[in-house]
Amino acid sequence: MLSCLEIYNAGLPVRLQKMFPYLCVSDASAAIDFYVSAFGATEAYSLEGADGRLGHAELDFGGGVMLSDEFTEMDIKNASTLGGTPVTLYLRYEDADAVVMRARKLGALVESEVQDHFHGERSGAIRDPFGHRWMIGTHIEDVSPEEIQRCYDEMTGDQENAVQTILNCSRLPCCRWPVGSGQASP
Repeated sequence: MLSCLEIYNAGLPVRLQKMFPYLCVSDASAAIDFYVSAFGATEAYSLEGADGRLGHAELDFGGGVMLSDEFTEMDIKNASTLGGTPVTLYLRYEDADAVVMRARKLGALVESEVQDHFHGERSGAIRDPFGHRWMIGTHIEDVSPEEIQRCYDEMTGDQENAVQTILNCSRLPCCRWPVGSGQASP
């Protein structure tokens, strides 16, 4: 399968996937620089208006993402203007720790450090300098949906402590590896 950039460079018509994130940011050029440097995205192209704002850009993260500057006159507002976003974008890499570390050095706020989770992912969450939330993960173990549900049920049985329990799942018998080890247990 060709990437968005390969399709664009080959002059082929781009067929949009069914769901295509379209981010609005406060400085699209700076956001493109951040996403290229932190996440290894590739810019396919961007359209700059006479006022210097980017009206549209397409980036390839292994799947397409579009973004633009804020256009409040058209009710297109960025996450910071809106006071945040409830949306989290998930990116999977071979080494989540390295990607989160790189994003932190480039100005991202780490909301949760990378750690091993009961569902077979090692992941952490960042908020980029433009207000968007990203989970960065690495697959470390195949876990059946039944086992994931069993662990989730065990962790959330005490609703008062459910969030803290989820964050510290190594204390539970259903977790098979110590949090932060970077390795799945045998």
